[in-house]
This record gives sequence, structure tokens and C-alpha cells, in this order.
Amino acid sequence: MRIGAIFTGGTIGSCIDAEGYISVKSDYKLIEMYYDKYDSAHNTEFVTVQPYSILSENLDFDKVSSLAECVDTMADDGTVDGILIMHGTDTLQYSAGFLHFMLKNKNVPVVLVSSAYVLDDPRANGLDNFKLALDFIEQYSAPGVFVSYMNSDGRKMIHRAYRILAHDTFSSDVFSVNNECYAELTEGCWRLADSDRRLSDSEKKLSGCGGGLSDGSRMVSDKKDSACTVNRNYLIQKKVLFVHIYPGMTSSMITDDYDAILLESYHSGTGPVDGVLADIAKKARDIGISVYMVGNSAYTTQYETVKVYEKLGIVLLKDWAPIAAYCKLCLGEIEAL
Repeated sequence: MRIGAIFTGGTIGSCIDAEGYISVKSDYKLIEMYYDKYDSAHNTEFVTVQPYSILSENLDFDKVSSLAECVDTMADDGTVDGILIMHGTDTLQYSAGFLHFMLKNKNVPVVLVSSAYVLDDPRANGLDNFKLALDFIEQYSAPGVFVSYMNSDGRKMIHRAYRILAHDTFSSDVFSVNNECYAELTEGCWRLADSDRRLSDSEKKLSGCGGGLSDGSRMVSDKKDSACTVNRNYLIQKKVLFVHIYPGMTSSMITDDYDAILLESYHSGTGPVDGVLADIAKKARDIGISVYMVGNSAYTTQYETVKVYEKLGIVLLKDWAPIAAYCKLCLGEIEAL
């Protein structure tokens, strides 16, 4: 195989410095570890590029645009069987969500790879995630953007980029909406977990990415370096206020600086309709911006509070991953929802 390998820093590209802190370093140690353990003959060629090197908590829209341009350049070159993006875990879901919508017409698989610990740490899953992504590309060259991740319980999963949820606090495990990943590797066998699952109307609007499965098996050798020219074809221009609903919140954050408001409900898809939601909806309506809510599902019995949302003018995005909805709104695809 010939694989594009984009390095952006993050824990998977870091080490413990002399003061005991995690610090980014610029090298391709992960590839050497892969060759040493799994491919001593170098049957897989990696075309490497590093558009930036940061701890992923420092991700901003300019960095996402730069990353999308690098992927676009590699994909359009037509010489790689797939593209791996080494990325930090803190903002993994954001880059995955943005890239899904930016690159939905590309015909190569793009997989984001991360690590819970630096690669020298025996608890690290970075090499496992890297190998999982390569196996997935080799056996199922499905177009689209994915995330490969082995959780702390040993489950090895491939997630659709638009389906993954934010990490739980104090946890590095990765899960998709309703715990339904795209594919899972168990005892050497792949199971396509959501390939036949019926999508709700909201999910169909969100996915926007098709593509069947085919085999990819072209084998070449050696590692090469490639440069990336950024011309900012991918701009993120909308400002979205993204707020998790909590007791005691107010509408004071609503201003005309934003193009849309995205509310993340309580776990059961609800929010305080007797108070602040009505205030938020009215203030947004007066300013002329739309209010959306994520966290509600079409597959569960609804609470009576849900009936009020439509009256307030709040648009429910049922079964959407919250971060993916935020990314879609930031890209200006607001009227299409």
C-alpha cells in the first residue's frame, strides 16, 4: 500500500520533556515503530507531511483549514490508497467532524489516528490505532472520514467521523452515538457494525457521504516526504455559540456576534422550557439567528417538554453527534438543515 501520513502533533507526536510535561516533538517515530513490529520488509510506503505541530487543545479554524488542504492535495494526487492523520485526542472529534463535511466528495479513506499516552508509555494505544487504521484501509477502502481507536477495554473500533461523541471527563475512550461504531475488529475478524442500520431523516442530512466497500491491496515500498501548499480553499466563516444546557444558565451570552446557536440538551434530550429556553429563543428571534438543539433521539419515547421546542422555534437535530452538528453549522450549511 501507499499511504499518506499527515502528522499534526498531539500526544501521539509527543514525549515527556525534562520537566515531566508532555511536549510535542517533530519526528516520525510512529512509522518506525510500525516497521519494527509489523512490517520489517517496508511493504507499506508512507508519504509524509506535517502542516503544523501542536498540542491539539490549541486547534483553531486556520489549522483545520490547513489540514483539509493537505488531505485534499494528497487525495487528488491519486497515488495513495488512503490517508492517515495523526492527531491529538482533545480536539479529535472537531477535526474529524470538519473534515467529514469538507472532504465528503473524496474517493479515498481518511482515518484519524491518536493515542491516549505518549508512544514511549507502555499504556499507549497509538501504535494499535495506527495498525488498526492501516488494516481497515487495506481490507475496506471505503471513502469517507473515519476514526480508528482501541478503547481501554481492548475494543478495536472504526468510527464514522460524524458519529463520534466527545470524550467523557477523565476518559480517553472513544464512542459513537448510541455506541454504534462503523466497524469493529474482534479476534482478527471485521464486523461492519452499522452498515445495515436504518438512518433517521436527521442522520441522512448529517451523513452526506456515501461509498461502498472494495478491496485495496497495492503494495510498494520505502518512505518519502511531501510538502503541502495551503491556499485556504477551506474556510470556516460562521460563528456558532455552542452551549451545554445546565441549571441556572441565562440568555446573557446571546448576541448578534453569532450566526447560530447550538444547545446540547440533558442526556434525555430535554431542557428547561419553563424558563431560559424561552428567553434564549425570543432573544435569538429578535436578533434574527436560528437556535438548534442536539441530544434528542428519534428512537426513544419523548418527554412532554419536547412539544414546546417547536413552539419556541428551536430546531431539533435528532440523533446527531453534538460536535458534528457544531462543525456543520460553522461551515455555513445552516439553511440546509
